[in-house]
Amino acid sequence: MTPDSRVRLTVPAEASYLSVCRAVLSGVLVDAADGEVEESKLVLSEVCAAAVAHQRAEALEVVFRAAPGEIEIAVTGARVDAFLADPVAYEVVDRLTSGWHVEREPAGESASVTFSRCLR
Repeated sequence: MTPDSRVRLTVPAEASYLSVCRAVLSGVLVDAADGEVEESKLVLSEVCAAAVAHQRAEALEVVFRAAPGEIEIAVTGARVDAFLADPVAYEVVDRLTSGWHVEREPAGESASVTFSRCLR
């Protein structure tokens, strides 16, 4: 990826597709340290798994934005914000990111979780 480029991925909201999300992230972070890649994949997995576990979403949209020294990932779908109710998942997202926020659609049908990580 070139600096400030984006990759958009839409996958069915099924557990078997979480590996696709992680593989794309690995490709986006090809020049990052192994530890940074693994921690980023863990956060992505927690957010995506929350939506999949609650089975309200038909699809998840994941947008990866790489910038010099940072990766930002936005996951959109029904119930992606469910990780907030799981103390372990919440702790993973809170500790392993530089920042994160949740946006909910006014109708409550969908949410978006955006998180970023500083990279060395």
